[in-house]
Amino acid sequence: MAKSTSETGHVKNLSVFNEMIAFVKTYKEYNPSTPALKVDELVKKYEAANLVLQQVNTTAAMLNETIRTRMLTYENVQQLGTSVVAMLESSDANKEMMKDAKGLNRKLRGQRAEKIDVVAEPAEGMTEEDMIPANISVSQQSYVKLAETLGLLRDLVAMHPGYQPNEAELNVAGLTKFVDELTGLNAKVATEYAEVTARRNERDETFYKEATGLKEVFDAVKKYVLGKYKSKSPEYKQLTKLQLKNLKKKPRTKKSSKPAKKSAAQVKK
Repeated sequence: MAKSTSETGHVKNLSVFNEMIAFVKTYKEYNPSTPALKVDELVKKYEAANLVLQQVNTTAAMLNETIRTRMLTYENVQQLGTSVVAMLESSDANKEMMKDAKGLNRKLRGQRAEKIDVVAEPAEGMTEEDMIPANISVSQQSYVKLAETLGLLRDLVAMHPGYQPNEAELNVAGLTKFVDELTGLNAKVATEYAEVTARRNERDETFYKEATGLKEVFDAVKKYVLGKYKSKSPEYKQLTKLQLKNLKKKPRTKKSSKPAKKSAAQVKK
């Protein structure tokens, strides 16, 4: 397995920044005029960045647990639909109702929750954020459709007075409770995923924002040390060994739907 982005990226960047602080604390006459480069401010910057990383991991852990719970809850949805149709058929439902019920069941069995790779146990160096399935946004809609289709089947059997199964999971009340549970889990995943995304954005601002981010401050400290102690100094040589990378994802640019203009040579042809 390749090393995770968090293992070699954001967490590593924070560690490098902290290492830089440890070095500058030992430098005699380290006294930059820029407030943001002073040791106390560097420590505050580190603590703020560390906090936002913890928040990303905390919200990611909650999301991962909800994703696992939803997967387990949805496992028997198709089989439940088949059982409901069989129970309806045993209750003397008319042909038209049975046709609709079987149609919904076929639809239900044809709708598979999008497979997502959930990490059961984190590998060494992985964070909770690394464990979030990459295709969660795509899979979300398939779960929603399954819940909606089962809800339609529940509404159909509720119209038949003879549908009165003794099995708690098959009667209308039981089906309603289950559909509500599925719908609630879908909403919870969506809410928690939005929260993780917000914390990630906050992390990127804290680490990589122009002028004030961790990366910018780190580079500014290097420049100050270069000017103060010169390029051949042991102080500057220490810092040049440290590398803090900008890992902020660039926004995707939409591809133009307009056809490319032909050159004059192409037009003549």
